[in-house]
Amino acid sequence: MLMMNSARKAGITELGYLKWLLRKNPFSSISSEALSKVLPLHVDTEADKNLAGIVRSTVERGAKGMLFIVGEFGSGKTHRLKLISELAEKTPCYYIKVDVESLGGLVRRIYERIEEEGLLSKIGTALKLREERIIHDNYEDLAEDIASLLSQKEYFILMLDEIENLVQRSSRRELERLSLFLHRLYSRMEKGMIIMACVPRAFNILNSYIRDIPYSKVVVKRISNEEAELILSRRLQLCREGMTRRISLDSLYPFKRETVHKMNEIAEGNPRKLLRYARMLLASSVASVLEGNAIGPEFLLKEFPPTKGSDHIKSDYDGVFKTIKNKFGERSFSIIEASKIFNLPITETKELLERLVEENKLVRDGLKYKVVAYSHNL
Repeated sequence: MLMMNSARKAGITELGYLKWLLRKNPFSSISSEALSKVLPLHVDTEADKNLAGIVRSTVERGAKGMLFIVGEFGSGKTHRLKLISELAEKTPCYYIKVDVESLGGLVRRIYERIEEEGLLSKIGTALKLREERIIHDNYEDLAEDIASLLSQKEYFILMLDEIENLVQRSSRRELERLSLFLHRLYSRMEKGMIIMACVPRAFNILNSYIRDIPYSKVVVKRISNEEAELILSRRLQLCREGMTRRISLDSLYPFKRETVHKMNEIAEGNPRKLLRYARMLLASSVASVLEGNAIGPEFLLKEFPPTKGSDHIKSDYDGVFKTIKNKFGERSFSIIEASKIFNLPITETKELLERLVEENKLVRDGLKYKVVAYSHNL
């Protein structure tokens, strides 16, 4: 009965978007990881032109290369890795989300991804040797093994996403091991690309350890108002495809253009934040009566007044905290454990956990987190 009621409520909510000639909320899936394809939603920026030039040139020459995609959380780094995979259809792309805290964990992730392509020998002695090398920190030999396996393909692209999860939590010794691993992997590659995506701080840390490796760097910057318009309009059009054949609508409808500009200003040019605001604003508008049958900046400021800061998503944090209490109780838990519960990138999970620390609902326990003792009574 509960499931039926939830389904009925969801159906009513979806129907509410018909007032805007939309099948559903176009911004319900914010993360690129939740999308089957990103190409239909992609908007080219200056960073994309640089990225396309570097990747195309390296692949067409059959050369080897290392590339960093650097940007703040929510700037579109994962989106661009997925875009490369979609555009490079004939080139094997090995995407690894670095949701681990050790180099050994990263190496295992790479082997798991290679195994999915049938390149990894399942002979017991080979598997045992690889595991022994991980246990004994023999990462240079492991790098040679991985380079040899990947080189079975005519060309390949190895993608390491959110590498900051490893870099920013590693000791100097672990960073030196990572540096040796990357140096040996790159030197043993005959062809292929290694593309790493990370936040600026992680790049600055890693850069001091890998200066001997030639690399390119593409920085994903804040989006302009024009780019914000295109990002929202692409999603809006996909959700009303075939519904407006006899109606002429502005591509941003139901948002007024100045509303989009104000949202982008509040989001500080961050695509993920922009989509989050658009999702919440559209959801709020479903039950509201708006003058002029469009969402203007005055409605945006009414829903999310500047003086409230991020209080408008307080209920989201309350839900996160309740889930954490129910799942972990009073025991310590890692960011990775929490990210798996919420199915969110580790960086976004950390953002949620740090907010709960600020609210004195969680406390840091070394590298982990824990529910504060008195919070059970709140």
